[in-house]
Amino acid sequence: MTDQLTFPQALFLLARENETGKPLGNYNKYIQTAGGLAELIMMDRLALTSDKQPKVKLIQSMPTGSAYLDALLDRI
Repeated sequence: MTDQLTFPQALFLLARENETGKPLGNYNKYIQTAGGLAELIMMDRLALTSDKQPKVKLIQSMPTGSAYLDALLDRI
């Protein structure tokens, strides 16, 4: 059985040079955060409201098993 990458992990790898591992730009922390939020939305832990100014709504705060995603949940 193989472990699947989370969305933030996959984006982290895609935003790096294959040979050196150096970041391809200065936006990597934003990519990972956005990927983490997207992953939590897909896991039904967060939802976006349909207000005039959309906001993130916490649906479920139970740990996900991923230290990174759990840290995002804690911050929200």
